[in-house]
Amino acid sequence: MTTVSRYSADEERVMLALAWADHSMTLSELSASLETSAEDLREAMRSLYRRHFLLISRGIRQIEDTYLLSRPARDYVSRHLLPKTPSKLPIEELRIANRRR
Repeated sequence: MTTVSRYSADEERVMLALAWADHSMTLSELSASLETSAEDLREAMRSLYRRHFLLISRGIRQIEDTYLLSRPARDYVSRHLLPKTPSKLPIEELRIANRRR
């Protein structure tokens, strides 16, 4: 029996990266271990962030619960991926996020 993932390949790569990330690993080292470029990984993370904006905007704790992230991975997300003020996201991205709910 095969299982069908509800996540795209990019999303799976990002979730693996986030679950694996810790303070001793740079984005370059992480991307090398995942056999993808740092820019592709960064773009995949941004894409995942945009898709799940409403969940993320409710707080880092829900991200941990949803993706089972370790504390270092949560810290990485909050430092590098979350905008300082979510309201600065373009209104079109907010509309897309709302439609995907």
